[in-house]
Amino acid sequence: SWELPYPMHIVFLRNHFHAGGINMTTTIGGFKCTGHGTYDDNENLIDISACVSTNVSIGFGGPVHLQRSDQLSVESVYQQDELLPHYGVMSMSFVYAHIPRDQNYVAV
Repeated sequence: SWELPYPMHIVFLRNHFHAGGINMTTTIGGFKCTGHGTYDDNENLIDISACVSTNVSIGFGGPVHLQRSDQLSVESVYQQDELLPHYGVMSMSFVYAHIPRDQNYVAV
């Protein structure tokens, strides 16, 4: 997790993970975004769905407004089985944000 050092507006968010990933959720303040993996018949990861908000009132109808000190956290779920274990896996969340210039703030 990460504490936001500035107030900001999230304008786009995309989750990314590698083969074996089931889903990934990025949570910030009251906003939660989950991307799900899609696999072909050979179990190759072919797509990760775009952000889908679980809070329709916040959603991506416009920027998501966040306050300084809000917590951003990321959780990835990978499939584990005896035939194809996944060790040392990675995932990351790409967060595109705008930091308003008209606010007086000091980094924490």
